[in-house]
Amino acid sequence: MELFNKINPHYESINKILNNLTVPNNEKKIKILIDGFPFYGIHSIINNLLKNKSINIEVECKISNDILYEIKNHHYDIIISPVDIDVDHKSIQKINLKTERLGLVFHKELMKKSMSIEKMMNNEILIQTKSSFEHCTMIEFLKEIKKIGVKFKTLTINELDLLHSLENKTGYSFMTEEYFNNKSNPDLVFKKEPFNFFLNRRAYLLKESNIEIY
Repeated sequence: MELFNKINPHYESINKILNNLTVPNNEKKIKILIDGFPFYGIHSIINNLLKNKSINIEVECKISNDILYEIKNHHYDIIISPVDIDVDHKSIQKINLKTERLGLVFHKELMKKSMSIEKMMNNEILIQTKSSFEHCTMIEFLKEIKKIGVKFKTLTINELDLLHSLENKTGYSFMTEEYFNNKSNPDLVFKKEPFNFFLNRRAYLLKESNIEIY
């Protein structure tokens, strides 16, 4: 029940996207842009879209340069971003997603070696994807941690290899609690404290043309 209470609001916000998405029968491709930080909710969106066998889905990970321009000019059909902009265009809809808590993920053996979070961050390697390191929230997050004297050693890796690296005690990583809750290795630990960082994301969708709303 505790796990359900944690993830249920996340799925409620995802369902707001799904309930407002209808794919025309002649639609061939849906392009989704994710801000680059691992987003577990994308699986629900993709699975829902794949119910329509006539479409192809393309997912790209990076921060949008201009959300309104890229939506209005059909560069993407859905953009998920931490950027909060006023949407006064009748053709674009914004959906606020559930606030996500950021925390430190590591193999429990690493803590036994270092005995404290600060020492572990100094002694071990910070592992993230390239898009995560470039994410505006992560940049601010790391700036704040550096203020307490942490000097990072970093490893850039693709998302498919991230979990395997953590399981092998290669280093530690920052991810959202929702993303971590869907991993099954009992030797990995999610540590919220002493961090107080949150990720707020929005989904921007086109109401006209390639994707219809309502």
